[in-house]
Amino acid sequence: MTSAADVEVLAPLVGLAIHCRPAAATTTFENRDVDGRRLQRCLSVARTLRPRDVPAPWRETARAVLLGPVLGEVDPVLAGAFPCARVAVAAQGYLRQRLADGAVVGRHWWPSRRWLARLAAVVLSAEDVAHAPELLARLSASPLLIVTRGAAGAELTCGGATVAIRACPAREIDPTGAGDVFAAALLIALCEGREPAGAVRFAASAASWAVEAPGVAGIATRRQVEERMGECETSTR
Repeated sequence: MTSAADVEVLAPLVGLAIHCRPAAATTTFENRDVDGRRLQRCLSVARTLRPRDVPAPWRETARAVLLGPVLGEVDPVLAGAFPCARVAVAAQGYLRQRLADGAVVGRHWWPSRRWLARLAAVVLSAEDVAHAPELLARLSASPLLIVTRGAAGAELTCGGATVAIRACPAREIDPTGAGDVFAAALLIALCEGREPAGAVRFAASAASWAVEAPGVAGIATRRQVEERMGECETSTR
């Protein structure tokens, strides 16, 4: 489900049931690489998705829900709108904001512990909290907190223990969307009954495939993901 003005952007998602709420604009970013740093400007933002926007059958039957705003366009209240689902959050879109000139900068997001505790997992990158690393302590109130670190792998915090997962080797071509693939694969693995570290390895493998081709061309088959999982090692600290 999404909110957009231009439904053509959804054309590559062949075979998926998509519910698009019409909006005056589609969230659009301009990315520039300056001295190895990615600078972003937001050119437009779509309308915010709220519980009333979700088709009733989806609210009643969904078993897995990933909230993944790009720039806060998903109302956090949606986490409680699916009584039968495990809900995970790809938090990047809650951790950044748009300034008057369109520049995208970090945001000090401070969700309630009660809201965090009802989630299955929170996923974000180390870059997302570089402006305010103290937010990690707050977000660890969720049952599972996963911090991705690109080619350096990911860290899973669960029950006070931190597990490091090594990234799978990949030939990076386009990293855009890898974090979303990671979060979606993680939620799928958790819903299938994998233990947390195994779910993170599954997600890391899926994300490694995603960076090897532009757009959705990098989405791997389950067989590919399973075969590469063995290259993602685990260590506890």
